[in-house]
Amino acid sequence: MGSRPRSRRPARRWLANAGLVVASIVICLLAGEIGLRLTRENVSLWRWPNFIAEATKPDPAAMPEAVRYDPELGWEPRPGAVDEVYRRRIDFSFEGFRIARPPNALPSESSKGSSREVPILAVGDSFTEGWGLEVDQPWPARLEAETGRAVINAGVRSYGLDQIVLRTERLLGLLKPPLKPSLVILAFIEEDIDRLGDAAHSRRYKPWFAPTDSGDGLALHGVPVPPTPYDGPTHLWRRVLGYSYLADSVMRHLDLFDLWLGVNLPNGVSDTDLVACRLMQRFARDLKRHDLPGLVVALPEYREWAMPALHVVAHRRNEAVLKCARDAGLRTLDVWGDLEKAGIVRSPEDFNNDGMHLNARGQAIVAKSIAAALQ
Repeated sequence: MGSRPRSRRPARRWLANAGLVVASIVICLLAGEIGLRLTRENVSLWRWPNFIAEATKPDPAAMPEAVRYDPELGWEPRPGAVDEVYRRRIDFSFEGFRIARPPNALPSESSKGSSREVPILAVGDSFTEGWGLEVDQPWPARLEAETGRAVINAGVRSYGLDQIVLRTERLLGLLKPPLKPSLVILAFIEEDIDRLGDAAHSRRYKPWFAPTDSGDGLALHGVPVPPTPYDGPTHLWRRVLGYSYLADSVMRHLDLFDLWLGVNLPNGVSDTDLVACRLMQRFARDLKRHDLPGLVVALPEYREWAMPALHVVAHRRNEAVLKCARDAGLRTLDVWGDLEKAGIVRSPEDFNNDGMHLNARGQAIVAKSIAAALQ
């Protein structure tokens, strides 16, 4: 007897059920999309822009960018740039440093004296640059007032710890008297450690390090840095889902804004804490070559002092970086203790500038802590 042919009905039934499930999901999502568009004033059923493309396109009315492309660092301050953040002016010198006094203002007596001293070089990210702060409010400017010593503010917005170290190496090779420093202060936040996992940050490509088992334990990648901004919406799913107001609302509600817009591009390095530790060793070696002392300072972000659970994690990671710096022969400082004594946990908004950065009050405390550490 021949074998009976296998029935195709179960397979057809499975396909029909799967198709029904998919159709139901599509209908529900479409209903949610239409419902949101009918109830929200800022969207319409008749206009369907790509929300990702809209959010990431350049603003033609914006001021010229204060940073420019750099093939080794990704970006750096544009010499002589003038920027405005939260209606506060930021001026850069022709060397690419933030200027510590208003334009056309006469230097104070303390700065007249300090200009004859060998300066301190302050390196870091936007916390050092003084994002959204008045000219005399960033901690390097406050440190100059506290100590009477000239301080060069070489902080650069959005830098990771890798870019901070690389720019310091460049500056130490370029700066000549009277700008050649007698001391380098490197300030960082926990997010600077996370940025070590980015090949592109804020839609700009950057260099990055991967840990190795040979040499100094680090391999530099991504240089020369591609000159064009990283275009987040080029991924197919962003080109398609970007038209959905429902998807845009959900991603923003889940605090996945960067992932949704595609402004950051991972580089595949998972152990950024290891890279941060080895960067401290590299930083220490470079200072030794130039016969310079260094101080590494850990700063807190708003989310840390507003949410204690996040502070526990951030403090552990920052302390690990500071330990690596101490093991490499560098002096270190965690300003958290002084900020906590001043009430940053009891009254978090009293130290908040914009939901991330320290305001003028917090920056002044940081400067006092650093000044005390330098004595």
